[in-house]
Amino acid sequence: MKISGKDVRESSQNANSQDAAELEKLKARVDRAIVDARLSREERDDIMRRIYADGRVSVEECEVLRLLQNKIWEGEIQID
Repeated sequence: MKISGKDVRESSQNANSQDAAELEKLKARVDRAIVDARLSREERDDIMRRIYADGRVSVEECEVLRLLQNKIWEGEIQID
């Protein structure tokens, strides 16, 4: 069976939409921590699990993590 360019594009689009959905879930999890101004060990573990779930860290995931780190360093979020 030969894979066509159309198959590759469709597969890529599905992967991109899955990546986008996972990124939105990650952002929502981080937003909850920002609103609460607290980050529990469980929340931290969940955030890191989401970031590393696919075995790579995207630029967007890195930006979300940096935002969270900056909020912690500036004292806007406390770690429980």
